[in-house]
Amino acid sequence: MEEEYNLSKKETDKIIEKLKSPQIDEFAALQELVNILKPLDKSIVKKLIRTLITFYDIEGLDVGNVFMRNTSANVSDTKFSDNRDISVKEFMLEKEPQTDVEKIACLAYYLTHYKNQEEFKTLDLSGLNTEAAQIKFANPAVAVDHATRHAHFLVATQKGLKKISAIGELYVQALPNRDEAKEVVAKSKPKRKSKKNKNSNKVANVNE
Repeated sequence: MEEEYNLSKKETDKIIEKLKSPQIDEFAALQELVNILKPLDKSIVKKLIRTLITFYDIEGLDVGNVFMRNTSANVSDTKFSDNRDISVKEFMLEKEPQTDVEKIACLAYYLTHYKNQEEFKTLDLSGLNTEAAQIKFANPAVAVDHATRHAHFLVATQKGLKKISAIGELYVQALPNRDEAKEVVAKSKPKRKSKKNKNSNKVANVNE
């Protein structure tokens, strides 16, 4: 039998007041809503959200778009979760990395922002991966190399140490939304000049 749970009137009014206010930081309001509902079963959460939308007549409120818009607009204010006690296992489950390169980026992000370790070795990432109860890397050194030279999620510092790059941070922040993560990568790539422009430049140089 499904367990019943009801938000108190005070909790409900607080959430709705923030969501409907034009001056509210919408991301902060959504984060507070998530924190209240997080301990509950998903089926209960769905029922509560449907009840809130119906009861307060707020049809058309696109919570997903509110979250994405504010995440993109306020990236500097949301570098990492307010909950600094989240374990690396929980963090990895939340981010849902699908490749070794993404796992490396997420682990690097966690080391930087949750363990205050900005520079690290491959062994540090591999050890944290074990702590997160993730599948072991087939070859950690290769994964780190790909994350550095190809994905540009890491950058080399000194004496073989690495640190997460700006694009790496933005990529991890976007996860698990893969579309937004891909957009981060696309925006970071320098625009290539077309062959037509190159040929025009050559002609101009010859005529000078």
